[in-house]
Amino acid sequence: MSGDPWILVHDFSAGAQALLHLELEYLPEQECLLVHGIDPESGEVSYSGVPVWPEGVQPLDEDADADEGAGVHVPDHGPLVDGDTFTAGGAPGAEEEPPEGVDPSELGPEQGCDGEGYVVLNADSISEGAEL
Repeated sequence: MSGDPWILVHDFSAGAQALLHLELEYLPEQECLLVHGIDPESGEVSYSGVPVWPEGVQPLDEDADADEGAGVHVPDHGPLVDGDTFTAGGAPGAEEEPPEGVDPSELGPEQGCDGEGYVVLNADSISEGAEL
């Protein structure tokens, strides 16, 4: 989905079910988001990647609401913005290849985040405030 930030969404009916502890980061120069996988025991970042959000997630422009910042709006949850921590079910680690059907050349700005890998997040699994 185009916007600032631009985001990837999927309509998979099933996916990996690992519980991921994540922190969201907005990269303003690239106009995109990254998630950093946090090891819950050490608190260290173990991987980073472009999140592939479940269907229905919408970009949240930092200029649209100064109280929220750049990020996404998750249905039945609300906003997740730069610096928020959350948990989600999904594929652990950053997959180097994009999900099937995703063309990296169409992922957004020319200076996009597609070199970071991908983290697929499952629908109805996002919960804010992960204990890190």
